Amino acid sequence: MTVEQRWIFSVVLLGAILLLGVILVILAVMCIFRRREYKEKKKDTSFVGITRNPALVNAIQQSFVYQTTALTIPMEGNQECLTCGLIQMGSYMTYGDHSCPQCGRIAV
Repeated sequence: MTVEQRWIFSVVLLGAILLLGVILVILAVMCIFRRREYKEKKKDTSFVGITRNPALVNAIQQSFVYQTTALTIPMEGNQECLTCGLIQMGSYMTYGDHSCPQCGRIAV
């Protein structure tokens, strides 16, 4: 083998090594991006609770609105609140001053 043939062989070998290195780098970058996409997709399909069912979320919100308006409606006349009834049965606790937490009357 002459010097010129060795030089050509070295250049071709160096080119092949560089090509192989570029291919390996491209494969590594592709694997990293696919793994990142997989993790993001997996994160999206993880448990998100009731937010996947908008009708249920709306029903719960309406229920909360109804409950808060029901609690803020004042009692008329001598109508007793439900919490006072529970206190009299012994199923509910009063405040330290023996007043009803809902209507404020003194429970006996």
